[in-house]
Amino acid sequence: MGKSISPIFKFQGTIGDLVFVNSKAYKKHVRSKKNSKTPFVWTANFAENNQRLHACNDFGSLIFQALRLESHDGMLWSRMVKSLFAGLKAGEPLSLQKFKDLECNLTHPMHEVIAGAYDFSATREQNEVRIRVLLEKHPVTDDKMPRTGYQLRMVAISRNPATGNVTKRDALGPLTQYNSELEAVNLTIPLPSPDVSCMLVMGIVPHMRNEGPVRIMSDSGMKVLWVDEVVMPEVVPQRPEIVSKKPEAENQLSVDGSVKLNVGDPQTEAGCLRPGTPIQASMGNTGYWQHSTAMGFVRFVPTKSS
Repeated sequence: MGKSISPIFKFQGTIGDLVFVNSKAYKKHVRSKKNSKTPFVWTANFAENNQRLHACNDFGSLIFQALRLESHDGMLWSRMVKSLFAGLKAGEPLSLQKFKDLECNLTHPMHEVIAGAYDFSATREQNEVRIRVLLEKHPVTDDKMPRTGYQLRMVAISRNPATGNVTKRDALGPLTQYNSELEAVNLTIPLPSPDVSCMLVMGIVPHMRNEGPVRIMSDSGMKVLWVDEVVMPEVVPQRPEIVSKKPEAENQLSVDGSVKLNVGDPQTEAGCLRPGTPIQASMGNTGYWQHSTAMGFVRFVPTKSS
């Protein structure tokens, strides 16, 4: 790529890998010498990192789609992928645990709203999560907006490890006045099944005078407080069963010991082997698969035994 140079340079030519050019079209500029750049080489390390990145994208994309409907900053997706990628590179499996303590919006984090300590506990029982939250003090209100109260809000994002499907459900606590006595808030959120992993995100919903529940950016901070991971058992691939039963007729073949087809049935033959593949018939006859251009299918051609 050409670079502009100062008028004090009056010479042309090559110095090292730089070429000073006085072009009528592009004026005086400097470019790299031809063949001076090392071409990019796709190494095994690049290929491995590329596979890791695709795996992180597949795992986190639906979770991000659920979180992006909440208040979030522009770097949320990058921070999520970075956390997943670092764990995967260290040899750890992809997991929702990587999102524990994740702030959805670093511009307005949750600790700026809920500044005091709080007692939080979550218990999972079959298809639901039971939550208990007790704040040490009410959320911070530094401005003069006419707030009348707030509600604690819990969002449960669950992921099925077998299918990758993501479900989002939320629950709101009772409306609490800013000058009222603090009490524990108990919430229950149903889950789609007992076989899903789940994480809980907490925030508040402020209420305004004459408007009810509203979204205020300074009050919109949310944070992942709790994660429960369901580990699926490793599935050991089963070897295909070998069928040893003899065919009932001479014109019936046994392919790979498990697929049976009839000679002369083009629809069955066409979906089993590719043309030109030798085959040993169950009765000792041999043959091969051949394209029939006129008929548009593959047929079996027996070879005469000597």
